[in-house]
Amino acid sequence: KWIGEIPFNWNTLEIKYYCNDVFAGGTPSSTMRSYWGGDIPWLPSGCCHNNKITEFTKTITRLGYEKSSTKKIPAKTVLVAMTGATCGNTGYLMFDSCANQSVTAFIEKKDICNSLFLWYVLQAAKVELLTKQSGGAQGGVNVEDCKNLKVPLVPLDEQRRIADFLDSKCQEIDNVLAKTRSSIEEYKKLKQAIITKAVTKGIRKNR
Repeated sequence: KWIGEIPFNWNTLEIKYYCNDVFAGGTPSSTMRSYWGGDIPWLPSGCCHNNKITEFTKTITRLGYEKSSTKKIPAKTVLVAMTGATCGNTGYLMFDSCANQSVTAFIEKKDICNSLFLWYVLQAAKVELLTKQSGGAQGGVNVEDCKNLKVPLVPLDEQRRIADFLDSKCQEIDNVLAKTRSSIEEYKKLKQAIITKAVTKGIRKNR
């Protein structure tokens, strides 16, 4: 239902058919210091904010990687958070990394799927994915829910055109949002200054 009417040359399919693999990550034991602080980036689900992920704050060692269920995720892979406050949020990974068990990675079939298009599809499908959520506010979805999500089946060339269009248009909107947030912060400071000045200096007719 979330898709509605589509162009005549499109179809729909479960998202797993766009992918070579769909899997969750894992977390090395937090009690083993030798597993942490290495040279392998490792991401929590909180990194997913419908954003391009360009940085990381935690790393694991080769031993931590080998002793846990986490997996290597290549750059230009789509991620989805599966639990908690960020459930259903997406990320587009810009570097090779690992992730925890609350993150699902979608390894696309490059001959039929553009990963950037897939990222935008999953942003559009968030509300539909959250209908599968269980466990209340801090609950979540699972890998099977992600695999079986129905999405549009679009010719590859058209996927690329859509992805390029959305990259350009969303960047314009993000620029406007950044300017707006800056203005809001300035007005907050002005409001605070007016309050402080009035209660500490009094008011005059020309103020």
